[in-house]
Amino acid sequence: MNQCIELAPNDRFAILARVILAVLYTEPPWPLRNLREADKLTAKAVSLDPNLTLASVKRAKVHIKNGDNPLAQKELERCLHIKNPTYVWDSELYDWPEAKKLLAQIQ
Repeated sequence: MNQCIELAPNDRFAILARVILAVLYTEPPWPLRNLREADKLTAKAVSLDPNLTLASVKRAKVHIKNGDNPLAQKELERCLHIKNPTYVWDSELYDWPEAKKLLAQIQ
């Protein structure tokens, strides 16, 4: 995945690779967990494609794991207000329902 990012950093697959790497840094227990790197990766993914709802949900999860619920709430609300998602089907079936669930949990 790193090679994909290095070869074509703005390509849509590189953006998705950042999100996948962020999940790999967020989900495992210490010492493999690296929330700082996950935050950087999701921030870059969101900046490159602000309509990628998957990136928004994963970014919010990083904020939640960091204990920063206000930032997570802001990102989840932004995600839910995206009018033209990059992948409409994924947004409808997975990302928006997960965003609503996470938002309810942190409020």
